[in-house]
Amino acid sequence: MAKPQLEQGHTRIAHQIMEALVRSNLSGAQIRAVLWIIRLTYGFHRKEMITNVGAFATKLKTTKDYVKQVFRELENVHVITCEWATPEICKVIFNKDFDKWRCFL
Repeated sequence: MAKPQLEQGHTRIAHQIMEALVRSNLSGAQIRAVLWIIRLTYGFHRKEMITNVGAFATKLKTTKDYVKQVFRELENVHVITCEWATPEICKVIFNKDFDKWRCFL
């Protein structure tokens, strides 16, 4: 039985961001990616993260090509910004200004 405890770590996120994610029409894969991005940014008290697409894909149990596709989709709706250093490494910035997101019904 899982027994998660805040003392073992937690990610602070504003209620408004969670509510915006729930109201969005993002796909399941996009939501999973955003949650992992939030974990790797806000979870470490950072505004951005540098990720290896292969490692990100492994965590989400998918392929690198699919992660790149999801990142492009999230960029197109202004939820994240990606700055590619190489085809496999990018800096991801989560856009907390959900008024600029283009993913609402």
